[in-house]
Amino acid sequence: MSRAYKTGDKSQAICPNCKKIVSTTFEYRDVALDDGSSTAPGILAGVCDQCNMVISIPGQSSPAIKRVIDRARD
Repeated sequence: MSRAYKTGDKSQAICPNCKKIVSTTFEYRDVALDDGSSTAPGILAGVCDQCNMVISIPGQSSPAIKRVIDRARD
């Protein structure tokens, strides 16, 4: 079973901007979809503690992102 994250929780991830493993803090952010078609508002995301870039999205945020994608397709 995967862990449910909340605001302020810490983790680690590889930051593509810093080019290394960094600590992250989970925060609610507006996250642009990779294809640039729209933005998912208020998504819980892992944010790099060094450069402040969103670098991870926990599985629990997937339903909210899917809703944004589905609305963009309609």
